[in-house]
Amino acid sequence: MTEKNKAVRRGEKLLQKQERRHEAKIDKRPPCCMRCEYYQPKFKYRTCLFVRCPMDKSLKTIRARPLSSDKFAV
Repeated sequence: MTEKNKAVRRGEKLLQKQERRHEAKIDKRPPCCMRCEYYQPKFKYRTCLFVRCPMDKSLKTIRARPLSSDKFAV
């Protein structure tokens, strides 16, 4: 293999790794939040800007267990 081929292979592997990470992040969302602009994974006590999901009114957005760390705390 030439150096150019090695570089291309490495680039392809990096892209595949990034795609897998992106897919894993999407899979962690609740089904109704897949394309929701209000979904907030970094909020400590909620998963949405709203208390009740605007897409599915029967769904509560309060977490059963808060996140271990607050991303916005100073």
